[in-house]
Amino acid sequence: MPGPVFESDKDFELGKILKKSRFNPIGEDVFLRSDGSFERDEDKIIAVQRIWKHEYYKPDGRGFLKSLEAFNLRDR
Repeated sequence: MPGPVFESDKDFELGKILKKSRFNPIGEDVFLRSDGSFERDEDKIIAVQRIWKHEYYKPDGRGFLKSLEAFNLRDR
């Protein structure tokens, strides 16, 4: 004989307002390619952030020059 079964009240029965669920929340869109692989929007965002970070902090980049100027001002 199986043990007792635990049943809980549903949220709407307790008076909680249910949130409207969106079909594809931001950052979770996934697309199936014709070759069977998949592509995520999040991967695209990460790639753009990585490129921006590389370009910003490379020598003669805007972030590198700002930090170099801050270090030069600090040493004076």
